[in-house]
Parts: sequence; C-alpha cells; structure tokens
Amino acid sequence: MKRILIVDDNRTNIAFAKGCLGNRYEFTSAHSGEEAVDILSRQKYDLVLLDYVMPGLDGMGVLKFIRGDIRLREMPVVMVTSNEEMEVACLSAGAQDFVKKPYAPEVLKMRVGRALEMDDYQKKLSLLVQQKSKRIEKMQTSIIANIANLIENRDKDSGQHVKRVGYYMGIIAERLRKSTDYRGQLDEHLIRNMMQASALHDVGKISISDNILCKPARLTQEEYEVMKTHTVLGARIIRQCLENIEEDDYTEMAEQIALYHHERWDGTGYPEGLSGMDIPLCARIMSVADVFDALISRRCYKEIQPMEEAFRIIEEGSGTQFEPAVVEAFLAEAKMIATIVERMER
Repeated sequence: MKRILIVDDNRTNIAFAKGCLGNRYEFTSAHSGEEAVDILSRQKYDLVLLDYVMPGLDGMGVLKFIRGDIRLREMPVVMVTSNEEMEVACLSAGAQDFVKKPYAPEVLKMRVGRALEMDDYQKKLSLLVQQKSKRIEKMQTSIIANIANLIENRDKDSGQHVKRVGYYMGIIAERLRKSTDYRGQLDEHLIRNMMQASALHDVGKISISDNILCKPARLTQEEYEVMKTHTVLGARIIRQCLENIEEDDYTEMAEQIALYHHERWDGTGYPEGLSGMDIPLCARIMSVADVFDALISRRCYKEIQPMEEAFRIIEEGSGTQFEPAVVEAFLAEAKMIATIVERMER
C-alpha cells in the first residue's frame, strides 16, 4: 500500500481526508508543520497531503524543507488550502498539485491518485534511463578497451600492460585521496574515470610505423623524435573520437593522460616540457604507473627487470622524473602492486 502523510492542524480535516481516500492507502498524521518535519526527518512517504495554513511552521515552510532535502525532494506533495490565490505560489514552490478546501471527495481522490501515478511513471522512466545509460557506458568502455588492446597487440611482448596500468592508477589515486595534500581533490567518480582513461594513454602509437614501434634495438635519435609524437597524436585522436560521445571530464582526462604522461617533474620531459604541478595530476600518476610496468615487462628491445629493481628505479626518480607524493603513494602500496603483477601474466 502507498503511504501518505496527512499534515493538518485540524483533526476533523485529517479524518475527513482519510474517509475520502478510503482504505487504499496507509496513513500517518501530523498536526503541525514542526511535527511533519520531525516525521519526515526519520521516514519517507509516497505522498504528503499538506495543509497550507497552520500556526508556527506553515505548509510552505514544510514544502521548502521537503524540496531542500536530497532524500525527499522528489516526493510528491499535494497542497490543501481554502485560498485559491495561493495555487500558483504552491505549484511554483514545488507542489505537484493543489486542492481547494472544502474539497469534494472525488476531486481529492483524483488529485492524490494522479500525483501518485505520475510519481510511479517518473520513477520507472528514471530507472529505464539509468539502465540505458549503464548499457551505453558498458559499450563505450568495451570499445575503448578493445581499441587499447588493438594498439597493445602490435607489440607481441607487451602482455596486459594497459590493464595493469589501470589498476596501478586506481591504487595510487586511492592512496593520494587519503593523504593530507590531496584530500578533497579526488573522489570515486574521478578515480574511476582515471582508471578507464588510462587504457588510451598510448593510443597515438597507432600512427607510428611498425619499423619504429617494434624495432628490436634502441631507436636512433630521428626515430625517437617520431616515437615522441605519439603523445600529441594520441590526444588528437581522443578528442576527435570521444568528443560529444563521452562526458567532457572523461574526454579531457583521457586527452591529458595521452598528451602528458611522458612529461617529467623536473621539466625535461615531452611534448611540452611541463614541470611540477603544471603537469595534470592524472598524467603525474600515469607516469609512475607506465614506467614501472614498462620496467617489469618484456619488450622487443629489452628483457624483464626484477620487481625489486623496478621499485628502486621509481624511488630513485622521485623529485626528478616523478612527483614525490605520487612515488610515496606508489611505494606505500608496493605489496598490492606486486600482487597484481604476480597474478597477471607479463
């Protein structure tokens, strides 16, 4: 049964409203605005039938409370008053409907029933939108992951690099989230975007020839300059492919990661030579995650480094290649990082 809170300082009016609405609903009564607020602070109802004129906190005050509470703001409210001139004010303040006193029983039943039906329809519509959004998000995530895998698989020895890097990003970001320096700057949504966007950090390599990308030896200076362009190319590809498809903050983060993950804390990186806090946080985290995984992975031009050595190299790069706070967060989670590496083939 739908639960209705009837708010009226007149007990006769409450009894009359219950009689009009019959036994289709479960009723709770409040005899003042203050009592209604107290009840609503503890419980939520399917609808509030709210008298406008009451001593103390009036109906408009209760309505303002309801619309200001995140738990209650979507709850339907039907206002009741003998003053027809207040109808526009009540509807403007957020009431779903308005019933004039003295009201005819059939009118009250119709208005309450209609408000509840509309609320049910809106909830179903909202659920459908959420379900569709989740399906679209899942599809987009799958497409992004597959694009990243296509790029990754051009280098037969790179294994599950993009997946591991995403995990490292999440672990480092969560650690920073709890730190004093970064408290309030990172939240669950931002970290999830960061982990997903990390898969596209090397998307620009799709434009680099196999002769350079898969060369089983050190690159010449000329070849290295070509390889460096994958950052700019990657950012451009992301902007062209994801703009108007993904959320703006996700697209911007993916673009920043692709463009700046080879920048260095001391300003000697590429493509723009940014330094310190001028490098976006997502790219500063990506830099540590990417370099560490590259060290412990087999490549066409190198063998696997022992994990202990990789951790040492990251620590040694603190303050020059990497942000010290990011390195500190990474090393603090060394056991978890090592577990991920051991469970995912290289």
